[in-house]
Amino acid sequence: MKYRMFENTIDSKIETLILQTYPNLRNDYSERLSMEDRIRNNETIPPSEREALLIEPFRYLASRVEERYAKAKFDKESGFGCLTTILLTVLLGCASLIVDGFGLTQNIALVSTGLVACLGLIYTVIQLILVPSRSIQREIIPLLASTLHSLNPTQEEIAQCLNLFKMRGYRIGQKISDKKLWEAL
Repeated sequence: MKYRMFENTIDSKIETLILQTYPNLRNDYSERLSMEDRIRNNETIPPSEREALLIEPFRYLASRVEERYAKAKFDKESGFGCLTTILLTVLLGCASLIVDGFGLTQNIALVSTGLVACLGLIYTVIQLILVPSRSIQREIIPLLASTLHSLNPTQEEIAQCLNLFKMRGYRIGQKISDKKLWEAL
C-alpha cells in the first residue's frame, strides 16, 4: 500500500524510481538508511546496534535453512543419480531380455540389472539426504558472508551468532560451521 505504482523498466535512475514508486521511502526508512551510511563510512556503531545487525541476516536466512531440511528437493547431483539409475536399469533390463534363453548369461544380466537398480537407488537417496547441506554450502554461506562483509565481524562474533541460533534449536546454528563462514568472509 505504500507504493504509488510499480515500475517495470530497469534502466530508471534510482531517484526517479523512488519518486515514481515510493516517494516517502527516505522518510520511512531514515533510521535504517542512516545506519547503513554509518556502516559504509566505517563509523563506530554502538554494541547493541552492532549485535542486532549481525544477527539480522541469520534471522532472515534461518527459515530458508529450515525449509531446505523440511522438503527434499532434487538438485543436480540427486537428479543425475535418479536419471542414471532409471536409464541404466531400463537399458540392462532390455539387454537381459535380448539374451537368448534362460541360460547363465541371461541370469547374470538380470542380476546385474537388479544390482544396478539397488545401487542407483542407494546413491540417489544418499544424494537427496545431502541436498540441504550442499544448499547451505552453495547458497546460505555465501549469502551470509556477503551480507556480513560490510560489518567486518570477528570470528568470535560469528560463533556467538551461530551459538545463539543453535541454543534456540535452529538448524542454521547447527549446520553452519563458524570456521566455514569465516573462510567465506
